[in-house]
Amino acid sequence: MQTIVIKIYGKPIGRGIRSIGKTKTNQVFVNHGNEYKKWMKLIQYEAVCTKLPADWNKEGVFDIEILFLLRRPNNHFVNSKRHNLIKKQFKDAAHISVPDLDNLEKPLLDGITKAKKIWVDDSHIFKKLSSKLYADYDAQIGAYISIQQIKPKRRENKQCQDSDI
Repeated sequence: MQTIVIKIYGKPIGRGIRSIGKTKTNQVFVNHGNEYKKWMKLIQYEAVCTKLPADWNKEGVFDIEILFLLRRPNNHFVNSKRHNLIKKQFKDAAHISVPDLDNLEKPLLDGITKAKKIWVDDSHIFKKLSSKLYADYDAQIGAYISIQQIKPKRRENKQCQDSDI
């Protein structure tokens, strides 16, 4: 099994931010905004620049882990100047506000797919574990992806066998 890691530094932008409209010829368009477009280009750039093992198969099956580190609100710090002195009650605070985790995942996976280097399509992802946390330092903000090429094994369920059906 082979593993690669992609680090994307910058503010993660979720798919939920967009506006919908019509052109003069009544064609529907979706505008995700400039920040979203910059984030997508950054994802694609990092995916293209990723060094792959010689026997990497982009048509393989993948197990991925994603970690999003997001900016802490100012009230998490001892003073408003963000000197990285985090108040005790916020040190291990869970990130349970917007952006939603699923909205962060979609552009990340689509950006890697558009790079056409790591995998053919994100439908080849067999297993995924994602989380979002607050970054302790602004320099940590971004997305970290560990991608492992695997050979999936079918697990037998001992409680329910085909013969029981």
